[in-house]
Amino acid sequence: MKIDIGCGAFKKSGYTGIDIRPLKGVDIVHDLTKSLPIEDSSVEDIYCSHFLEHIGDALPLLLKEIVRVSKNNAKVIFKVPYWSMEGAMFYGHKNTMPPLQFKQLSGTTSQHDREFWFDVKVGWLELIYISYKYNAEGSLFCHRMGIIPEEGAKFLNNIVDEMTVEMRVVKP
Repeated sequence: MKIDIGCGAFKKSGYTGIDIRPLKGVDIVHDLTKSLPIEDSSVEDIYCSHFLEHIGDALPLLLKEIVRVSKNNAKVIFKVPYWSMEGAMFYGHKNTMPPLQFKQLSGTTSQHDREFWFDVKVGWLELIYISYKYNAEGSLFCHRMGIIPEEGAKFLNNIVDEMTVEMRVVKP
């Protein structure tokens, strides 16, 4: 099974769409601040585009639920507005998700971080990669200033529009 969490009207092709609103393409209407209505270890692929920033205080539960419903080695893709881009602060956005937060989720910064987010007896998310979608103006500015865009994104606002994070589910 492949699921698109918080798909809205733009469900990824070939995925089961889950959203709180009964929009076109939504297969399961469900409040994503609650446990997912999916069997344990039944999902091999999860896609979540521009939803994590809306979930607020339910983020830890959602992440634990993603691990619960996923098979070992399931692929998880998150797309989020880049934390220092103005769009990350839109009304309705409750969380910003900087790269460090994904590193903390996977325990690459500290084992204690992973244990904070997950019941490690059940499983956790391991970071595979983070990629960035640079906007044209930001890329041009970096080029003119002789700054590598990856470095510019660390200290300049509005260089990156979106961040894509690939993770995998690890179950002991």
